Amino acid sequence: MLEQYLPIYATLEERMRQIAAVDPLAASVHDPRLERSAAIRADLAARFGEGHTPAPPLPATERYTARLAIADTPALVAHHYLRYPGDLSGGQAIGALVARHYGVPAEQLSMWDFWAVGAPKRVEDRYRDSLDRITDPAVQQAVIAEAVHGFALAADLFEDPLPLTRTGDAPRPRLPRCGTAGASGTGRMRGARTGIRSARGR
Repeated sequence: MLEQYLPIYATLEERMRQIAAVDPLAASVHDPRLERSAAIRADLAARFGEGHTPAPPLPATERYTARLAIADTPALVAHHYLRYPGDLSGGQAIGALVARHYGVPAEQLSMWDFWAVGAPKRVEDRYRDSLDRITDPAVQQAVIAEAVHGFALAADLFEDPLPLTRTGDAPRPRLPRCGTAGASGTGRMRGARTGIRSARGR
């Protein structure tokens, strides 16, 4: 599954860096310490060896990355919120579950290691405060609408069959969902965050 996450995070992070350089709303939530693409590459190298070529993107992955590539600021903020606070709040727990259930060593679990962030709760609180400062109803609705679409795109990733391993003997093990499935801050949202919470319950 990490092989499918890689193009999603890489596209989201590149796009966010571009937009945050010129847009105050994107800049208010952008935090390079949250970026996961480098960690995913390290995990894949640790698991399959240096020079490993990731499996090609599934159709659902291609749809997701295509959406991110054209996202405007409110849409990008919605996708950014769906992924990173959930990764941050549930990262240690997910890493521990993967290690216990699949016997995956720590060097293959940096995707869920946020040591560089410091105190995760402070980062989460700053992130939520930034979203709560969105007062323009049109921007709020744009964020909410894209969040609805983002939930669907994320769910589709778990519908496409994963490619077989290099030997073709067995499917690659699925890792727990991250990002949207673990966004524990959703229930405490105000303003735009309240709308995302409501959309998630549909």
